[in-house]
Amino acid sequence: MRAINTAQTTIVVASTRVRLEPILNALVGAAERGVNVRVLINQDDFSDLYKRSKWLLHPKVQTRVKFFNLRKDQYLSHQMHDKFIVVDDSTVLTGSFNWSLSSENTYIENLNEFTGAMGQALAQTYTQEFLSLWDMHRLALSLIINAFR
Repeated sequence: MRAINTAQTTIVVASTRVRLEPILNALVGAAERGVNVRVLINQDDFSDLYKRSKWLLHPKVQTRVKFFNLRKDQYLSHQMHDKFIVVDDSTVLTGSFNWSLSSENTYIENLNEFTGAMGQALAQTYTQEFLSLWDMHRLALSLIINAFR
């Protein structure tokens, strides 16, 4: 949380899940300080998004769902399994940690923090990954929505 709490300009999050209230509170706090906060969650985390809506649908937090297949029996195809946060284009937090209670209390997970020259170098790569996922299939979304109208 230290990295999020000290962010000054940007935070991007790409994660299968973002469910820990302290992290969600820190993201909203950063957004309210004027930090540009963007969060990308996986499609399977969308089903109970209402439980975290006060954070992830906060007016100052931009949230997108990385959708990949609307067929219920194939929703895991092309699953986004990324788990990273980039702060101020200089710090990267990444690892197996899912930002969930089960990751914190049940599973054996890891979380690595990269700062300094290594953090800046990795931040470029991770931000490019984030941007490609952020925009992935966005043009197809309107076609899908219109097909159901």
